Amino acid sequence: MHMRDIRIGAQLSAAFALVLFFVVVLGVLAWYHTDVVWRSLDGLYRHPFVVREAIGDLRSDILIIHRNMKDLLLTEDPARQDVLLRGIGLAEIDAEQQFDILFDRYLGHRSDIDSVRIAFELWKGIRQQTVRLLHAGRRDEAVQRTMADGVGGAHAEHMYRLLRTIQGTAQSKADYFRQRSNEQKRALTQRLVGVVLLILFLSGFLGLLLFRAIRQPVSELTTAAARFTNGDYDVRSSVKGRNELGCLSAAFNGLAEKIQREIRLRDTVQHIKHALVEEHTLHTASKTLLRSILTRTSAKSGAVYLYQEANDNYTLFESIGMPSDTPVSFSALQREDVFGLTMETKEITRISNITDDAMFLLKTPEGRLRPKEILSIPIIFDGRTHAIIAITSPTGFSDQDLGVFDQLSLFLGTYFSNIQTAERIEAYASTLEKQNQELEAQTRELCRQAEELGEQNVELALQKQELSKASAMKSTFLSNMSHELRTPLNSVIALSGVLQRRLRDSISEQECSYIEIIERNGKHLLSLINNILDLSRIEAGREVIENSDTNIAHLVRDVSDMLLPQAEAKNLRLECSVQQDLPTVVTDAAKCRQILINLVGNAIKFTDAGSVRVSACVREETMRILVSDTGIGIAPQQLEYIFDEFRQADEGVARKHDGTGLGLAISRRYATLMHASIEVESVLGQGSSFTLVLPLRSEVSADRYGTQSSTVNTVFEYASHSGAHILIVEDNEAAQLQLREILEPQGYRISTAGNGAEALRQVREIMPDGIILDLMMPEIDGFELLRLLREGAYGGTIPVLILTAKQVTREELASLKGNNIHQFIQKGDISKRELLAAVAGLVRGSESVIPAVPDDRTEPQHLSPLPTVLVIEDNSDSMVTIEALLHGVCEVKQAGDGFTGIEMAVRLKPEIILLDISLPELDGFQVLDAIRKQTHLRDTPVVAITALGTIDDQHQIIRRGFTACVEKPVDGANLIRTIMGLIHGIHQS
Repeated sequence: MHMRDIRIGAQLSAAFALVLFFVVVLGVLAWYHTDVVWRSLDGLYRHPFVVREAIGDLRSDILIIHRNMKDLLLTEDPARQDVLLRGIGLAEIDAEQQFDILFDRYLGHRSDIDSVRIAFELWKGIRQQTVRLLHAGRRDEAVQRTMADGVGGAHAEHMYRLLRTIQGTAQSKADYFRQRSNEQKRALTQRLVGVVLLILFLSGFLGLLLFRAIRQPVSELTTAAARFTNGDYDVRSSVKGRNELGCLSAAFNGLAEKIQREIRLRDTVQHIKHALVEEHTLHTASKTLLRSILTRTSAKSGAVYLYQEANDNYTLFESIGMPSDTPVSFSALQREDVFGLTMETKEITRISNITDDAMFLLKTPEGRLRPKEILSIPIIFDGRTHAIIAITSPTGFSDQDLGVFDQLSLFLGTYFSNIQTAERIEAYASTLEKQNQELEAQTRELCRQAEELGEQNVELALQKQELSKASAMKSTFLSNMSHELRTPLNSVIALSGVLQRRLRDSISEQECSYIEIIERNGKHLLSLINNILDLSRIEAGREVIENSDTNIAHLVRDVSDMLLPQAEAKNLRLECSVQQDLPTVVTDAAKCRQILINLVGNAIKFTDAGSVRVSACVREETMRILVSDTGIGIAPQQLEYIFDEFRQADEGVARKHDGTGLGLAISRRYATLMHASIEVESVLGQGSSFTLVLPLRSEVSADRYGTQSSTVNTVFEYASHSGAHILIVEDNEAAQLQLREILEPQGYRISTAGNGAEALRQVREIMPDGIILDLMMPEIDGFELLRLLREGAYGGTIPVLILTAKQVTREELASLKGNNIHQFIQKGDISKRELLAAVAGLVRGSESVIPAVPDDRTEPQHLSPLPTVLVIEDNSDSMVTIEALLHGVCEVKQAGDGFTGIEMAVRLKPEIILLDISLPELDGFQVLDAIRKQTHLRDTPVVAITALGTIDDQHQIIRRGFTACVEKPVDGANLIRTIMGLIHGIHQS
């Protein structure tokens, strides 16, 4: 059998088996050699080596026994003698073990071991006799026996000679084993070299056979594959055989044959496609297609039938080589004749084995020729058969021809679709050209209109600028009108109040009612002005949210108490249902208060009978404050308008109940700024419910150190703090006295310090519960004292209340916050009741609340003599009004302008100065700066009289250096309360 007929797997298996056999032989030989070497080494170890080691140990034992015997005779210590005897005993035991090893492993005559053993036993008796002599007191005789010439020493030397004889025999045996090992090594090495050379020879011969049997066929296959890759598609492999290489060669030849057919098929299809790409009409494309098919395949005639949608049949469109009697059309509905099956299946139909009696014949120069096969090729796109190609062959179609038609069918569908689409587009293009001409005319018209629109846009931009200017002018106008309207209203409201109190017993009840009407309408007009100004500020984006921790329960009760007189005037029940344990809400308390005033005020206004109820609860991380009434209600179609500016649900209701419709609009705007919302439910004729929904935590952090407003009217209860120790750090003795008079009746224990050094000393001694600190003091001022307290070991945690008339800058306020003050109160901006509330919160270590102490709304106690108040006001009506309000309370001095006011202030040194902000020549701020430059007037309280009624404006005025702020129109009770607080010294520096 030839190598090419043996399978490569069998050849490799045989070679592997032979190599494995060689490996096994080599392994057995190596194992045999190793065993021989092991036996030699084992004999060497088990006999000469072990014997020599035992002889050495036995010599050591004899030496130890001999040495201990000498030491035994030299010492007289019984303990030492016992140790030496035990050493001798241990050496005798070890010697017995070494004798056993020698008996077992010694290869010489056994008599050699027996003579040494007998000599050792005799020596043992000699030693025992020596010990008895020692114990008998015959030490010298015993010592003589252990000497070299004594019986004991001579016997030990005899045993050494016997051991040397045994050691010599063991050495001879070791030399024998070594010589034998060398001989075995030479024999084994020669045997191993021969086996290795034989294995190498056989392996080389086997590799050469495999190389020749595999390399040549692989080389031929590689060469054929390279030639085929380079384009020689006719090349074939000549490798023959029944092994894997022969099968690979046959597979390569088959693959090459198939690829060659595919290439020829692809070339034919590409040739036809390239020929069609250059055609742009359906007729020329059909003619070129038929010509290419007839020249590149075995077909000899063909025709293209095109679908006609008008009569629903396939009509002869182009043909080559078809007989004259070829049918010109086929019905698309009946699906009969030669195209019936093609239309039904939408696949290529092949008709073969045409009989001799067939009528279809092809004309040739030699006569008529009957075709052998007919093909019907459908051209399909959009799911419909748009054309059918019929071709005939007198010899039949090969598989190559059928492959060409298969690949062309899909392409022809897309191609015919594109040709027809192009023809339709061309028709449309001519139509569009006419339409474009019309559009150009329309475009010119549109350009003309666009130019007109551009001119209009320019006009609109100019109008927008005018509107912006108008908006700015509106803001300026409202600001000016605020002052111009509030000034006469001040006189109207204040003087009407004065007249009512003074003339109540002097005029008739009807005339007194006229004065009440004047006062009430003045206040109503002031409310309207304030609403319009508030709305203007919101629209201008100037409204600022000032958040703080707000006690909703206290706030709701305060609003209810304030509006209770209005409800009682209409015989309505005003119910307040609020729990005390509601959590605090971080929100703008002033704006929240204004929203509630608007909601509750509206409920009272639009309720003629029944009740108004205010409640609050927590639900889903929100605080919900509900204001419900039993009033007239709101129609459903009007609910969407009630929050619009200047809108009310019903114009008739508006006329009956008054109002501008701004209250709810401002409330909704405030709620939006506070990230809150207002919900409303109403039934016409039954009542309404408005709910203010506040988030429990605002997105803006609260500033608890901001200046308090002087208009806070909240009334709350507070607990007694009897025994709490308060340290007042104040350099003004009058202020110390007044603070004592206010705090000691409430149960507080008071200590005072006139300067910072004394304050530090008292802090270390008494450790007060709280400190009231003035900032302006000699030597160590309040800022430095506060820093020393916080850095020291005693005052680091004591709560501190700042009470000062100093205008604190932003940097100074930041310093105070960094030193953990409890609260900051501007002097002149707080009343007696507010001070008590702040001190109560100071002792509790929390936010201050306003305690329920008697409100000074009654006529104040007259001081004797009357304090001097300097009023600097340019408006004569306002001056008369203020003088009337303060009649009998203070001695009023008047100045009509800033220069006169400064001169009178320097000359009179009044207790209090009332200063109008809007003055001719020098305004109020310039006058204040001039007054503060006077050393003796630096601490004189100066109260601003202003028509700027918003909280932000008032805060700005306080920050500019004023002690307090009174809003125009001036409320008499509020003005007197402010002056009384300043006169009592609570706000003096």
